[in-house]
Amino acid sequence: MKKVSLASLILLLCFSVFVTAVSAAAGADSGFQSVNNGHTARVYTDSTYYGVSDNWINVTIEKSTSAAFSYEICFMNSNQMTCPVTGDMTSSSKTHKIDKSSLYKILPSHSQGSFTVMLKVFKKGDYWTWYGDIITKNTFTAVRPV
Repeated sequence: MKKVSLASLILLLCFSVFVTAVSAAAGADSGFQSVNNGHTARVYTDSTYYGVSDNWINVTIEKSTSAAFSYEICFMNSNQMTCPVTGDMTSSSKTHKIDKSSLYKILPSHSQGSFTVMLKVFKKGDYWTWYGDIITKNTFTAVRPV
């Protein structure tokens, strides 16, 4: 009986470690980072791969400080950038469903590319006062069919 209980416990522990690892690696993620003026935030995607049949890239912003800020969400490859979303961060979390075709300015037809996400943080309502950038530590891959 003890062998069965011990084996069950080990199996449960291994499964929980696996689930935690898979959850942590769900997408490109910056982890929480601080920028000027005391803002701390995180940006991440829901996946590391967006294939031909995927039409949307879900990008989530989370902040751990109470102050609001304005932002731009940008996608970067090795030498180009496009910034399809701007907004104001007034809640603790916000998810944007971004059309994958917004990458097509920097992703040629019939190709795939690796991208990082950059969250550009600004003073609320003032895109001239830049506080800093928060960039994902890993990339996601997107495939462009046409």
